[in-house]
Amino acid sequence: MNMLPMPETTPGLPLRCPFPLGPMGTPPPLVHWARKHRPVCPVTLPSGTPAWMITRKTDISEVLTDQRFSRDLAFTDAPRLGGKDFTSVIGSIFNSDPPDHTRIRRVVAPYYTRKHVERYRPVVTKLVTETLDAMAVGPNPTNLIEAFSEPLPPKIAVALLRVPPEMCAGFVEKDRKSTRLNSSHITI
Repeated sequence: MNMLPMPETTPGLPLRCPFPLGPMGTPPPLVHWARKHRPVCPVTLPSGTPAWMITRKTDISEVLTDQRFSRDLAFTDAPRLGGKDFTSVIGSIFNSDPPDHTRIRRVVAPYYTRKHVERYRPVVTKLVTETLDAMAVGPNPTNLIEAFSEPLPPKIAVALLRVPPEMCAGFVEKDRKSTRLNSSHITI
């Protein structure tokens, strides 16, 4: 049976984010530990803000559907992973509760239909092929996450959003820093 990696010793609480990833980029062992021993676990975000991490599917579903909880993080001193992030934008879909969230979702939903997304297939296929070609002439063996999974999403975003060439490097670097699980508020 494949066991999930666990920390070798009992970690001190609160757990401090970001958590080190498991082997080959697998989910952090601290998350597996928390799920087993402290499913509702105190954590400290990279910004220094205390928060609670929930780890079980049933608890997560309950919080996401309970109207007593809110997504609205556009207030002063709201918990942040680090600095200003996409949750600090007032009126953003990422921090809106219904009915505002529902209204915004209705506006953007047509762009995520199968028919609409299918139009992106040639661009995505080209970028995947280029990335695989670069891997083929690169070091062997290679780390799939570093060589494929990390660089591909920002390349696709740059192409689909039509980011001007002179802004690409900055866009890709900011995307990389803001989406890494182990980024801190200092690196963001």
